[in-house]
Amino acid sequence: MNGVVEAAYAVTIATERDQALETVTLAWLTRWQIRRTAIAVTGTGGKDRLLAGHGHDRPAILIDDDPAKERLVRPGVQVWVPPRTWAPDGLAPENVWRIETWRHIAARLESDARTPR
Repeated sequence: MNGVVEAAYAVTIATERDQALETVTLAWLTRWQIRRTAIAVTGTGGKDRLLAGHGHDRPAILIDDDPAKERLVRPGVQVWVPPRTWAPDGLAPENVWRIETWRHIAARLESDARTPR
């Protein structure tokens, strides 16, 4: 994700861990030198709230390994799901991308950054 931040994307690391784990989460991100624009330790259901203000005029991409988060997709909000044994098979719904590898994420974001809007 560091290259994504360097490419001037706003990256919020969001976790639905209990807010009491914020210090531990920040320490882990620091230890692994994960760059981000912001962090949100939201507790259960927090990603829903975090994305509530996003849509067509304020796009967002949620990268999450919980296939249940695919329900958050809507115009302007994409959900990218990395490969996991519990991820669904078959065609993904519109605006859901079942990622093959993290390198595919970087390549897609770099390509999008070069595309004129």
